[in-house]
Amino acid sequence: MQREHEEYLRLSLCHLERTTPLPIAHMFGFVATDLGQACLTESVRTLDGTLGRSWRSIAKAGDVTPRDVAALQAMGRDLLALGVRCSDMTASNVVLGHRTFAGGLGAYKAVLVDGFGATHAVPVRTWSGAANRLAIHKRMERMGRAAGVTWDRATMSYTPKDS
Repeated sequence: MQREHEEYLRLSLCHLERTTPLPIAHMFGFVATDLGQACLTESVRTLDGTLGRSWRSIAKAGDVTPRDVAALQAMGRDLLALGVRCSDMTASNVVLGHRTFAGGLGAYKAVLVDGFGATHAVPVRTWSGAANRLAIHKRMERMGRAAGVTWDRATMSYTPKDS
């Protein structure tokens, strides 16, 4: 929880000029529970108000749409542009849906809800932007394969595998 909070703060404070939400879940703060400290974070929802689905569940069910691929692609581009440290970016940690924005539901997005921040004893991705970018590209490639699309590192976009 601490690594995510530190990364959230770093990104929030280094990118004050952003008018759009970060590609990671918004963290509201910490609360005490009967199980210990918990972080209160935003929820990503569908239009009917239910929780959004993970990329893993969508890909596994074969429900991937062009809108889903576009949302994941946009998230990948944002992660790379901002230099987000994604130490455990998996298909289960990416949720697709709408974020609450200005009192209503915002645009359809892919949001990294967990797995960001530096976790390794030797934080190479923190020290090296190139190593961090390489790791993000590899994760985007892996998530694309699950849906039958290929991540192009040069254009930072997905294309169908048969192209």
